[in-house]
Amino acid sequence: MTISVVGVGNAAGESAGTTTTASTVSVTPTRNAASASGDRVYVVVGANNTSGTTPTNWTAVLKDTAIASSLGAAAAGAGQRFVSIYWRDYDGLWAMPAFTLTSAAQNTQTVGCITLRKDATDIWNTPTVSGVGNYAGTAGTAFSAATAAFGTTASNVGQQFNLLLACSVFNDNVTMTGGALTGVNGFTSSTVTEQVDGGNATGNDVALKVHTCPPSASAEPAGALTHAGTLSAASQGGFVVVEQTVSPPKMETMSDNFNAGFPGSLWLNLGVGGVPEAGAVRVAHGVGPDYQSFTSIPFRSLVNSYAYVQIKDFGNQSGLATHYVLFKVASADQATDHSLWCYSKGNLLKIYKMVAGAISQVGADIPLDTRMHAFQRIREAGGTIFWDSSHDGRVWANLQSAPAPFPVIAMAPACECSVDVTEASGSSALFDNFNTSTAEGFNEQLTVAVKRAAFY
Repeated sequence: MTISVVGVGNAAGESAGTTTTASTVSVTPTRNAASASGDRVYVVVGANNTSGTTPTNWTAVLKDTAIASSLGAAAAGAGQRFVSIYWRDYDGLWAMPAFTLTSAAQNTQTVGCITLRKDATDIWNTPTVSGVGNYAGTAGTAFSAATAAFGTTASNVGQQFNLLLACSVFNDNVTMTGGALTGVNGFTSSTVTEQVDGGNATGNDVALKVHTCPPSASAEPAGALTHAGTLSAASQGGFVVVEQTVSPPKMETMSDNFNAGFPGSLWLNLGVGGVPEAGAVRVAHGVGPDYQSFTSIPFRSLVNSYAYVQIKDFGNQSGLATHYVLFKVASADQATDHSLWCYSKGNLLKIYKMVAGAISQVGADIPLDTRMHAFQRIREAGGTIFWDSSHDGRVWANLQSAPAPFPVIAMAPACECSVDVTEASGSSALFDNFNTSTAEGFNEQLTVAVKRAAFY
């Protein structure tokens, strides 16, 4: 999951460092020529007056937020400066609209247009405002100020890859050189564009600077950022921080009956892992200790979704054996060590959750029925995790449920057959039909039902 900056497009008639005229009441941005269908387009407007009607089919992240004043306060008043941020997903067809102000009398604005791109399978999340505030007036041209506290949540790290938009607005026709944002974990930003409105004798002027950053899991911004640069003159300013994230597609969109080969593009073997066997996948371990499994390469969201698999052969389930068969979904951020399990061992089916490496059982042991528990499913709905089983992958019975112990926005399913200690011999398990209930499983049960009917 990644977000990248496709490019910027200055407002028509504007470029970085070029002024607009006073009494400018409408500006039409120029979308970057490299924009493609599926991209998300942002328009950032800095103005000395409130904005007009939001253009059709555009969404305002924030609108007419007062962030800079010659009085050094964020309240409306003389010298007030406003910022508005809008977004719309590009379909390859629509044209850029004009962004208007409420009055043409001595009003000016400046506009920056930014195009963002995600991976094809990811889903755009609704952008959120992480922080907004007013910088105190600076007495000189050397500018340094901290944004108010804001932050991405810990659950985003390694799960939702964030792109931060931070914009600053200054008044009195002041421009900023540099203007880097710096913070914890090695966070830095790059300046996307600077638009400067030249204003007029009455001081109706706006300068706008927009920054972006695509932080990685190891460089997640948090807390407050330091904004430093050199101003062309003493001024006041303000900031807005908007966070754009993406989510992976739902877990249920991934399926595999393993008939087209394994591991293919969906799976990754850990250790020896799985070996194709008659349209299924066999995972075998040695005398032990030995841990063998396979997991998915792409991440998927378990939010209001599910993952299930058919276990055709549970291997050695004798009461004395330490061999176990495990179907689980694990957090994409391996550092968190979070996962949810269906664990079959010694003819018992156990439900577990692992949070930050600490394993705890959910509910009591369940006697393993290799027919009724052949399909095992883990799902999330409304903040609750459900562990289910089925004999055919169509009719399900709930085994256990518990509140979701961690975010399940990006998860990877895995199938495992392992042993913790040394045994006299190895064992194996046969997995099939991930997120697909094929006619095979259904017909097997139908045949059994017909035979029973004929017998009676």
